[in-house]
Amino acid sequence: MSSELDRARQAKDDWTRATTAAVEAGLDELFGWVDVRLASIVDDATAQIEAQFAAQAADIGSTRERFEQLGRLRSAVRSALDAIDLVLTRRLLALAGGDPAAIRRAHRTPGVELRVWTDTSCVVDVRARLHKHLVDVLTERIEICPDSRSGEGDGAAADD
Repeated sequence: MSSELDRARQAKDDWTRATTAAVEAGLDELFGWVDVRLASIVDDATAQIEAQFAAQAADIGSTRERFEQLGRLRSAVRSALDAIDLVLTRRLLALAGGDPAAIRRAHRTPGVELRVWTDTSCVVDVRARLHKHLVDVLTERIEICPDSRSGEGDGAAADD
């Protein structure tokens, strides 16, 4: 009986070892498949995120470039408008009997105000001629200022 018992124990131990080895091999295979699948999912998600990031970075870069171009364009347009205002104001002053060379700079706030810079000695004459003839035609308000860049003047002199 003891030998049969030893044989039964031996058979049980053999079966346990074989079953454990088979289960371990199955689990190793399952975990290997899960690991490969998970790595594939992570790689795919990472590639998609990187592609999306690259596209958004390119969009931001092109938007920034367009914004900078618009900034340069705005400055160029403002400069061109000021040059047009200067020519227009000088011609209108000449038509009003004034000296067009007296006007140094001109800048218009669209539809509201035209600011004209002139030498301090010419402010009164330019103001009188432009206000008398041109306020209603040119803009709602003309402001004549001494040109502080020429070293003359004490700031701004305004008149409606």
